[in-house]
Amino acid sequence: MLSKANIVLLDSILSNYRHIPGRIARRKLEIETEHAPTDINRQVTKTNQINRRTEWLVTQFSSDIRIKSLENQQKAVENTLGTLDDDLKDLFYLHWVRGLSEDEIADLQGISKKNLNKKIVRILEIFAFEMGITS
Repeated sequence: MLSKANIVLLDSILSNYRHIPGRIARRKLEIETEHAPTDINRQVTKTNQINRRTEWLVTQFSSDIRIKSLENQQKAVENTLGTLDDDLKDLFYLHWVRGLSEDEIADLQGISKKNLNKKIVRILEIFAFEMGITS
């Protein structure tokens, strides 16, 4: 059983799911531009060799805590989606991707708000398991 605080946290993470790829790309761009070389002639290498900047960027990307955290969140959401049945997947997309309110979803799917809340909590429990919050 999830606490109210965990439900709010997980709901917040899922609400930002559609923005994760952009946030990863933005962070990678920050790393690239933060340490951009001042002399473009230093980048000249033979085409069959990896230059040191490329090696450095790959190392920075793989060791950056923010990128890792976002990638882990994205992977947990994708694993959660793989676990959900079609009914819960539809609910996921309506609530966290399209951003519809619980009232709108209940009307659309023809279910009670109480039943809808149970389904939302079930999705959050699966997501909590994928995130490693519960066992």
